[in-house]
Amino acid sequence: MDKIETTSNQTTTINQAGALRRMLLDSTFIYWLNKERDNLDEVDDGESCVDTIIVSVKELYKYKGHLIAAKLFLLDNFEKNFPQLYLEQTVEAYPFIDKFKLKTELQKEELN
Repeated sequence: MDKIETTSNQTTTINQAGALRRMLLDSTFIYWLNKERDNLDEVDDGESCVDTIIVSVKELYKYKGHLIAAKLFLLDNFEKNFPQLYLEQTVEAYPFIDKFKLKTELQKEELN
């Protein structure tokens, strides 16, 4: 946990992943990707390749629960209050987690 907390690039990485996800799921991006697929008529399997890319991107970026859970380990989120919203979202994404135990452990780490 110490390594996660001391890594300065976490917020940047999370923000970059979120921006990439938004771009790849953007309707304008999907529109132009489909237009490019239409232009590939002379290339065999071009349409199926682009379709595969579209489906893969949507599948890959539809789940982001692990990014929300990672926010629980960022010290900046503890500056004013306990990040209860991130805890709730994490437990929603991972229902097998005991919310009260996790909160207790995070609060103990915050005090150290």
